[in-house]
Amino acid sequence: MTGVLLSTWSPEAHAAGSQGAPVPGEPSRDSSGASASEPKNLLLVNPGDLFNGLVTLEYERGLGRFIGLSFGLSVMSFRGVFAPPVRGRIIAVAPEFGVRLHLIRSAPRGLWFGPSSSAAYLAPGLDAPTRPFGFGFGAAVGSNFTLGHFVFQLGVGGAVHDSGDGFVWSPRLRLGLGAVF
Repeated sequence: MTGVLLSTWSPEAHAAGSQGAPVPGEPSRDSSGASASEPKNLLLVNPGDLFNGLVTLEYERGLGRFIGLSFGLSVMSFRGVFAPPVRGRIIAVAPEFGVRLHLIRSAPRGLWFGPSSSAAYLAPGLDAPTRPFGFGFGAAVGSNFTLGHFVFQLGVGGAVHDSGDGFVWSPRLRLGLGAVF
């Protein structure tokens, strides 16, 4: 004896099933394809910038699966190891903006590279700056390693800055500690 299975079909049920309805047992995903439960924000301090005379706080927001925007704020108050002797001793406050392309994991985690640009307000320290503003641009490559909500960043980069004394190259060690949320 064979049985026949009858089911009802409706256009509404078919449309709901084909337009990304949640599948039991699978994590929900946002429009970028990343899991909705994955962290999208990163906040860290970069002690590696102390070599450049900087104290840096950095924030990154994952916009899509592989794209992140980074915002940083650096304060320069002493001449670092990598700073050329040509540069005067000034105090600078510099916001930084960058775009990062994440290659392996969803932003803001994993291997990344990207350009950045910065502007700076220059205040007199031991030497008077030739003008009250500066600017720069650069690029970096690194990786954000996460363990739970903790993150460790390791990378290298460089930038060209103009603080009134002409363009100056400065290498940058990306060595950060912070959290993802």
